[in-house]
Amino acid sequence: ESWMDKRNIEGALCLVGAGVIGKIYCNWFRDRGGVAVDVGSVFDQWGGYVTRGPERAKDKRHENTL
Repeated sequence: ESWMDKRNIEGALCLVGAGVIGKIYCNWFRDRGGVAVDVGSVFDQWGGYVTRGPERAKDKRHENTL
């Protein structure tokens, strides 16, 4: 949290993917004037990782990644 106090983040966009604590990070960023979006497992999908559903596996990746 302290790094946010050292920067002017008013109006800045922050994409958050931090699991359970992601909501806390979003609140900290918002409280300082920034705009935070919790994209969660979307980061995994963008990277090609399968982390949801019956096909999920720790090291499983989609063949067609962005």
